[in-house]
Amino acid sequence: MQTEEQSLDAVLKLIPKRFFQANSFVATLYIFALLGIAILGAGFSLVVWQNGWTGFYPISWIVLGTAFASFFFVSHDCAHYSFFKSRWANVWVGHLAILPAAYPFFSWKFAHDAHHRHTNNRRLDPVTTCDRLTTSYWRLNLGLI
Repeated sequence: MQTEEQSLDAVLKLIPKRFFQANSFVATLYIFALLGIAILGAGFSLVVWQNGWTGFYPISWIVLGTAFASFFFVSHDCAHYSFFKSRWANVWVGHLAILPAAYPFFSWKFAHDAHHRHTNNRRLDPVTTCDRLTTSYWRLNLGLI
């Protein structure tokens, strides 16, 4: 009987290695496509709002919500230096992609890296910590206090 880890290894072997490598050309195309979708979505939302077409509100919410979530996913991959081959491109695009969330890139990257180091450790993982002292430690390190 296969363990869960062996099953995952079997699946990973089926995926071509090129999908695990950064491709700057594809990343750049993705950024331009995402910007286009966001601009078209914003334009559509403006037309819907100005004309009072309330039935179309959910469509504009879905389009813009998807675009903004995608910007966050780009910044997430940039924080792991995996979106582009170039480290500086990851940093710059990461800063720009997280702007719609109005959150500083490096502050988020610091907390997210700590989350990966301490995943599921309730005392040290900044995502799940409940301890007041630990919460203050992370807030201090993130410049929030």
